[in-house]
Formats: sequence, structure tokens, C-alpha cells
Amino acid sequence: MVRVMKWLAGRTTQKPAAQRLNTDVKEVAFRPVLTGSELMQTAERRKLAKMLAENSPLSQSVTEAWWLQPAQALLACVQDCPAAWRGPYSGPGGFGDLSLSVAVRAVRLVRGMMLPPGAASEEQSEQAPGWVCAVFWAGLFHHLAWLTQAEGATEKGRVWYPGLQEPDSAWRIRPAKEVQVSQLTGQYMAARLLPASGMLWLQRWPEISHSLLQFMAGERSGVLYGIITEARQGAGLDYGNLSDASGAEFVSIVPEVQVTETSPNLAHIAPVLLSSHIISANVSEPIGSKAAKYTAPQSGDGSGGAENAPPVITALVSALDSIDTGSAPDESAPDGADSDTQADLLVALDRITAGQSPVCTAEDNMQPQPEPEQTASAMLQSATTEAVSAATDGERFMEWLRESVEGGTLTVNERDSPLHVLAGFVFLVSPDVFFKFIASKPENNADKNRLQKSFEALGLHHSRNGKGLYHYHKYDSPDKSGRFTSLSGYMVRPEIIFKRGSCPADSIWLSPRRE
Repeated sequence: MVRVMKWLAGRTTQKPAAQRLNTDVKEVAFRPVLTGSELMQTAERRKLAKMLAENSPLSQSVTEAWWLQPAQALLACVQDCPAAWRGPYSGPGGFGDLSLSVAVRAVRLVRGMMLPPGAASEEQSEQAPGWVCAVFWAGLFHHLAWLTQAEGATEKGRVWYPGLQEPDSAWRIRPAKEVQVSQLTGQYMAARLLPASGMLWLQRWPEISHSLLQFMAGERSGVLYGIITEARQGAGLDYGNLSDASGAEFVSIVPEVQVTETSPNLAHIAPVLLSSHIISANVSEPIGSKAAKYTAPQSGDGSGGAENAPPVITALVSALDSIDTGSAPDESAPDGADSDTQADLLVALDRITAGQSPVCTAEDNMQPQPEPEQTASAMLQSATTEAVSAATDGERFMEWLRESVEGGTLTVNERDSPLHVLAGFVFLVSPDVFFKFIASKPENNADKNRLQKSFEALGLHHSRNGKGLYHYHKYDSPDKSGRFTSLSGYMVRPEIIFKRGSCPADSIWLSPRRE
């Protein structure tokens, strides 16, 4: 009996000890200080660094000085801070992962664009390296202001300001008691991290430099804002959904014992120079006056490594499967002869997707058929004529698109055209075609995302499995060999844009993407 009593007494005294142990772990759970080079050595970040080198129009040494070194400096100032208190990127290293991922996605997006919209092709080619650099810096530093709502402390009892300085010892952070994001402080952080020589070089294009500084100051419009927003959406985020804060306790971002997911053990990874782990950029000579041709990585995916497409041969596949581009309603099947024509076109598209030759050509599929009294184009024109003042952004965009094609101000099927014909459909290159509309109507002060969603709401584009975007390869040569650029965009029926019988043949520059 005495032995049983001792055993019971032993059990009752063990529980408080275990509770104290768990409490102690939470109270002293500081994160170790790591260098920027060490923080860059995770598998995902090394992969992103490789993608940056492959997509840089600069020489390898300049890419490392202007891109990779600022990225390491950013990581040293934020350490393994999260980018949110809950949800995506709220774990250890979330801030660095988000910043690098958005920067890479933005660079890959801008390499397929011709900026500034509406400028001559020679001017666009000359400015291309500047726009790519501005987009990279905007993506890398776009989330810095969020850090102003975090309070940091070091193991030595000193205050640490994430983003402004490197901690002097092991650290931890918590949400600030008074949550107030300071955009000016975020702008100051970015100014300290931007390479001085790179900013001086960027001054040769005042418009680009002005756009970058305005974006850093918090302006929510313009080309850079549209590109960064789309890059964030590619990472599964909306632009402003990470600025929330909750809780007043110190937050240790070290996973607790009960959690099975653990952070990478960065402290025990030997630092290795980045230059020995990345593939050099396509252009190894010093910066020239022209942008280098971009060769899309054959084995990588088009979303910066976040999505892996199955290795099957496809054509007209739905693009950016993990990106929510807004509502893209399925088109209801038209009645009568128009329905038959659409069905024939879809059969041809499916045969191309399967890697087969169509049974009949696109021109055969588009033989004259009895037309309804009002086509989609006529209905849209009628609605615009009856209520011009009440027209949506999408309707104004479509009216401008038809007028520009008919007037010759928008080219079709040329190498740098925003419109290409393929398989009996018209391919609208996104976001280039939307930016061209915005540039042609500066008085409207239109927002690209709002314009794109308004266009999708019209239901004029072809949608499959709830996805309205398609991927193609645009080659540098008409024989569809050599280098190519990945494009995404919308497929619409030709009668919506062209007059009857005026639709050109298929483009010689585009080809279905081969996975």
C-alpha cells in the first residue's frame, strides 16, 4: 500500500514539472542570428536565385551586385521573420520566401512585356533592362512596410527593428500593441537596401526611376503596381491581405514540440557562395543598350517553381492553374448554327491539344453559316451606343480593341503584336493588351486589375474548367525554332473583333506550349 501511495504521489508531482518545461521552452525560444548568405541556402531560395540569374538581362557580376546582394542584405535584416501573423507565409522565413517569390514572378512577367506601353519598339527594347531591374526591386521590397507593425527584441534585452538593422543576438518578435503600418518607414528601408550604383544607372530613364520611387512610396496604380499585384496573385495572395496583426504576446516562430512541421536547420548549413550555385545569365557581357533575348527554362514551370505541370504534350492548356485571376464565367453554348461552328472549333482545339492534326482547317471550320439576328459583337456595339455613359471598363476596352484593329493602330499576327490568330480564335496577350488600352486612354486613369475583371465579366472569352487563360510560346523566328517567350492570354471568337471575312490566317510566331 505504501508503494502504491508513493507511486501516486510521484505522478502528481510530475505534471507541474512538465508544464513548467513547456512554459520555459516558449519563454526562451529565441531564433539564432544568421547571415544573409546562410539564409539564402535553402533549396527553394537557391532555386529562386537560379531563376533570377536565368532571367536577368545583366551580366553575371552585375546581377550578383544589383540583385543577389540586396536580396541577401534584406534577409539579414529580416532574418526568419514571417510575412503575416496567420495564413500563408506566416511560418519561419515567410517574409524572405514571399519577397523572393514575388520578385522572381514579377521578373518573369515583365520579360514577356513591351514597356512602356505605346512606345516605339526601338525605345522599348532600349529600356527593357531598366524595367526588369525596377520590377525586381519593387517585388523584392514591396512588403517592407508590413514590418513596422512588428516589435522585436534580442536575447540581450535590446530592441530590434526588423528590416532596419540586423539583430545583435538571438531574437524574437511579436505584433505591435498599436498596429499602424508606416509606408514612409517601409520606403526608408527600401532606400537603404537599394544598390546606389543601380539607382544611378536607372536615372538614364527618368520615367522608370519615377515609377519605382512612386511605388515604394505606396502609390497603388501604374504599371509596376499591376505587375507586382499579378505576381502576388501568382503566389496565391491578394495585394493587401497580409497587413493584419493580432495578439499581444511575444510570438516565437519556432514550431512547438507538438507540431510535426519543422523549419529548416539553417544554422548547420555551411555557407556557400551563391555564384557557385547559380547558372549565369544569358548575357555575360556588360550592360548594353539592348535587352538580351530570354530563353525560358525548359525544365522549369512558368510560375516561379510554385506549380509543377504534368509532363504531357498540350496545346491551349489553361494557364496558371494556382492563380486566382478573378471570376471567369463559362460561356453558355450559343444556339443554332453558331453553336455548330463553336463545336467544330473546340474539336479542332482538342485535337491540337492531343498533338494531332485537325481533321479540317480553321478556315473550313469557319465556313459561312446562317447568323443570328444579333452576334455578340453587334450586341456589344448596340449596348455601348445606347448607354455610353453607363458602359463598363470591359465594354470600353472591347470597343477600343475593335476600332484599333480596324484602324490599324493595333497590329495582328506580327512578332510584337498583342493579338494573334490561332486555330480559329483570336489570342489576346495578357496583360500587354490591357496596358496598351490604359496607355491610350490616360484620362480614364483605369486600373489594370479592375479592367481585366470587367473584361472577364463580359463572358466573351473561351473558358474551360473554370479557367479562361491559355499559354502559348512565341518564338523569335517564324519557323518556331530556337528561343521563345511564354505568353498567357484569352481566346475570343474572331467575329467579336473582326468584320466578317477579314480575319487573317494563323500567326506564324505562336505555337502551343509543349510541356
